[in-house]
Amino acid sequence: MTLEVRPIEGEQELREFARVHATAFGHRWEDDKLENVILPWLPEVHAIAAFDGDTMVGASVDQPFEMTLPGGRMAPMRGITWVGVLPTHRGRGALRAMIEHQHASFREQGLAFSALFASETTIYGRFGYGPATVVQPRPRSTPGTASSRCRSRTPARSSCSRSRSPSPSCGR
Repeated sequence: MTLEVRPIEGEQELREFARVHATAFGHRWEDDKLENVILPWLPEVHAIAAFDGDTMVGASVDQPFEMTLPGGRMAPMRGITWVGVLPTHRGRGALRAMIEHQHASFREQGLAFSALFASETTIYGRFGYGPATVVQPRPRSTPGTASSRCRSRTPARSSCSRSRSPSPSCGR
């Protein structure tokens, strides 16, 4: 198998990217969510895909964030998420090829940091990632407030996800 990793291009590849991601995670996007949420969001992030010939077999997204360093200084970084490989192509190097492609791009940009937002963090240790936190405390919800408490179920699986906003969103 010869893999090519590159950014996705055009609406047809955006749609295929969404399909590959959904298939990799065992679901299907409802038409409304695909048209009104997923497709408008994908051009705002850096979406790459792994191709086996003409077939898209893997998907990954990275987007810019800032990380606070000791002393309050901010450092640019990239956050990797939405990483998935079709079941028919797992264990064949597509994941490694996509992560290595992203890391090379980060190095070219002069970035010293990246973060991974994943549902299964344990499989990414081979790329240098590990849990950064197991608990994200927030005030408990009370009737009439939007506050909640995020708590990790295990170090490898968190009920918190990071949205495009600066604060985490909880639950699913």
